[in-house]
Amino acid sequence: MLALKLIQKAVELNPGHFVLWLEQGRCLQALGMVDAAEHSFLQARQLSKYSPEVEQALMQISQTGWLARLGGR
Repeated sequence: MLALKLIQKAVELNPGHFVLWLEQGRCLQALGMVDAAEHSFLQARQLSKYSPEVEQALMQISQTGWLARLGGR
């Protein structure tokens, strides 16, 4: 949870850096916050024209089942 708070602060201070959004998405995903993670990954995609890491993260999140999404995981 501390890592998420730190990365959220970093995003707040520098919202134009796609790597920060990517890392925030990874933290959120690890905490089971799938929808919020997807939002962060989409922000990262908007900021980077093409990043294999962002595309991979979005692919993984899209494979998350609907049941996990309903449970907030």
